[in-house]
Amino acid sequence: MAEQTILFCSQDAGGTNALFPVVKEIAKKRLYHWEYLACGTGKKILITESIFFEEGDSLNEDYIGHFMDSLLPSIVVLGTSQGYSMEKKVLRQSLERNIPSVSVIDYWSNYRQRFSGHEKGGLMLPSCICVVDELMKQEMIAEGFDPSLLVVTGNPFFSTYAQSQVRGAASNAPFLFLSQPFSEISTSFDPGYDEFQVLTDVLSSLEYIRKHSPFSVLLVVRPHPREDPDKYSRFLDSVRHTFPVKVEAHT
Repeated sequence: MAEQTILFCSQDAGGTNALFPVVKEIAKKRLYHWEYLACGTGKKILITESIFFEEGDSLNEDYIGHFMDSLLPSIVVLGTSQGYSMEKKVLRQSLERNIPSVSVIDYWSNYRQRFSGHEKGGLMLPSCICVVDELMKQEMIAEGFDPSLLVVTGNPFFSTYAQSQVRGAASNAPFLFLSQPFSEISTSFDPGYDEFQVLTDVLSSLEYIRKHSPFSVLLVVRPHPREDPDKYSRFLDSVRHTFPVKVEAHT
């Protein structure tokens, strides 16, 4: 029997973060042959994680089709990005070839935009959509997605937090703030808050925990890959907090 091949593809940081733990597990166990097409901000993450990929920024759809014909993947696993992204180009080619496909959603927003087709108003849908939790599933159903396509799997990237250690935090209770740069995202939807308001609320909650619990508190701020970490350092200098806060630099 020929070895099965998985083609991974991602463009944005969020989708790449969701896929790379899966790739590393497959590579570790040598379960399948795999290839990775990557472009955009996702490339830096794969370089950091020492995952080999084919550069996709300059690839047109015809080349992607020829690439898939030579690779003959058994399944395609995709991140999700807005616009006519590389993931959508790969998805279109997989649909034309009847290759099963799985898309992984990494965040609770812009569901329809993640699957918007090249033609106005249309959706390109994979064989299966992996969603983070039941809330995301219900939100997508409310937006018209077929429930039979949606499978709650969690976000594989979240499992990496449990494996990481915060240096110098042995005597503290570490809390992790994962930033989403709402103030920098161009969208017609206004959630009514931004990342600074959310962080302010987190600081307030942790002050309460520190005062009413027997342990110390440490907050780790992990900026989004597109953010400048210094913006949080400047913000934290301007607000009161009585426990240590560490802003992670990009790797």
